[in-house]
Amino acid sequence: MNIVFIINDPYANNIETLYAELSAEPENIITVVVCDRVGHSFSPAVPALEIAAVLADKGIPHIIYCADFDIEALKPDYIFTSNPYDIYIDDKLSSDKLSAIGRLIHVSYGAALIHWSGDYRVLAENPYLERASMVFTESAQLYRDRINFIPVGYLKLDSYAYYGRQFTRFDRKAIAWKPRWTGADRVNFISYAQSLFDVVKKNNLILNLIAHPLLFVSLSQEEGMEEGINLLNLMKNDECVRFVLGADFLDDVLGSDILVSDISSTMAEFMFTEKPVIFTGGMADLNKVGEAVMSACYKISDGDALKKKIESLLEGKDPLMSNRRGVYNWLFDGHEKVSVATRIKNILKDGLGD
Repeated sequence: MNIVFIINDPYANNIETLYAELSAEPENIITVVVCDRVGHSFSPAVPALEIAAVLADKGIPHIIYCADFDIEALKPDYIFTSNPYDIYIDDKLSSDKLSAIGRLIHVSYGAALIHWSGDYRVLAENPYLERASMVFTESAQLYRDRINFIPVGYLKLDSYAYYGRQFTRFDRKAIAWKPRWTGADRVNFISYAQSLFDVVKKNNLILNLIAHPLLFVSLSQEEGMEEGINLLNLMKNDECVRFVLGADFLDDVLGSDILVSDISSTMAEFMFTEKPVIFTGGMADLNKVGEAVMSACYKISDGDALKKKIESLLEGKDPLMSNRRGVYNWLFDGHEKVSVATRIKNILKDGLGD
């Protein structure tokens, strides 16, 4: 097989095991092309050199895209892109152009917990998804009406489930926090941040704050957020708080003892550990995956309730423990022996005969 990967984000954990499986077969020709992620006011740019550094650290050979680079000359059977949105990539690498060169492929980076409706309808109408020959997804419970969507399991967690990668081991109990900090949720952010900081200090815990690059920028643009910014600065200088960034953030997240999160695919990923999840969000139009995940989560609505729930869990009071058992494997097509990367490789081989 002749395969081109076009990478324009730094999260190599979604191709690492797949690249290893494909490149292990000498008859396969694998080319990894790194390009800039185009930035917008709502999502920062990422230079190709930064992404290339991540791939180099993973031992993945690559080339950096330039304007005169001719992908068509490679004559690829398949073209994988790390991002399914044309707005984040050079126009010369847009999905309409790539799909005319080879079979366009994408692997989902995180399980959707909500329906593509309302404000999220734009996701369903993304033209990339119509042009793609195959979109590999995490669960058979998702996108059943789309014939080019193929459930294979959670490639993002493949290295932990099948290749022996270990979570971070902390020297004391740790809480991972994935806050939502946009729009009206900025107010809740302050409430939960203070409560988490208080309970972490009181119980000598570690707080792994999964920090979006635009976190400080977003808060600074909203009036009345000085308290939140001051609190974040205080947390940044405290030895109990770790700001988790970068391509390997899941090492720290999955190594934590409790996840506190608003609606996020990280909630589904944490189900792999079968450890407690506390949901701090409001109403959401949940799909089947979201409903299953939420049924195994504790739901709280204010900072005081969050503190009480964390301290209760630290005491070993965990009535939802049995709800979490088996949820991940049921939702995400867990297989005892065959990795997700191997499943994808086999589908690609079969596809060449079509």
